[in-house]
Amino acid sequence: AGRWRGGSALVMELENTGLSATMTVRGLNRFHFRPWGVNGGDAGQVGKVIFNPGKPDERSIGKIMILELKRGDVVRMVTMAGAGFGDKLEREPERISNDVRAGLISHDKAERDYAVVFDKNGIDPRATDEKRAERRASRAPLPEFTFGPERGDYDRMWPDDVRTLLATEALRQEPGIRQPLLAAVESRLSANGKAVDRATLKAAL
Repeated sequence: AGRWRGGSALVMELENTGLSATMTVRGLNRFHFRPWGVNGGDAGQVGKVIFNPGKPDERSIGKIMILELKRGDVVRMVTMAGAGFGDKLEREPERISNDVRAGLISHDKAERDYAVVFDKNGIDPRATDEKRAERRASRAPLPEFTFGPERGDYDRMWPDDVRTLLATEALRQEPGIRQPLLAAVESRLSANGKAVDRATLKAAL
């Protein structure tokens, strides 16, 4: 949500019709962190992958590296959704009505995100103005960027000075091992969910 709403996600489903298949995917860089909201807009949504949706063995598998498929297996990929730009309370009611009619957002989401009030004829302009004025008076100053909860958790686990040290130490290594080193250290130290300090990082390196 935002004065200008982020783009909607795309949904793709792939079914293996052969005896077996191996699926690999490159990229998927927004499966960990959300697209950033700007100037008061909300962060977008991370992507997701669902294996065999609607079947007994359905499960969310996150970012794909290598996936082995049997005949009839289905992979549903839901792309990330774009972030909002600008103050949500400045989005014009007619645009919000169009979003609702098009099925892009629900009545409940419109009321929650944009502080609009619906009556039997659509959005009530006077009641909406009053509700928006109340929300403006009670909310905190709008942030320049909204990163989403996943980025907040990551920043608490990996403080800036520790990330700087990791990058610096990685650059001292031979180019061919930098990326594997970063991936191995980050995976090992993120596994316990605790904040990483410089001493722990140096020991892991």
